[in-house]
Amino acid sequence: MNIKAVICFSIIITCLFSLESRAGGKHSPLLMLISNKLKIEKLITAAEENPQQCKTTADQAWKLLKPSLHMLREYSQEKAGNYLNQEAYATSLEQRAKMLENFSNLMDKVFHLKETC
Repeated sequence: MNIKAVICFSIIITCLFSLESRAGGKHSPLLMLISNKLKIEKLITAAEENPQQCKTTADQAWKLLKPSLHMLREYSQEKAGNYLNQEAYATSLEQRAKMLENFSNLMDKVFHLKETC
């Protein structure tokens, strides 16, 4: 199993755990972030593999990245009171840090593509 599959699987498992352990039934933007992250990664790969479509594909990734950053901001600001216990909150903090790192890397790749296409 490759590292991306392992990371994706761990994020999805954490997402399910996080959604089950949250108080008040408020939904997190985590599922949309994961979906957008996977779509952006796919677009980046497509742009790198097909130079003729690079600009169009990079523009699509950019358009998807913009709303994702708004969701990421909301997701990263969740409060401890939204969780049933401290363990769930601590796990959420770790996952938010990983998601911030992932989107930081995606932003770098998309900016690079937009400059080089």
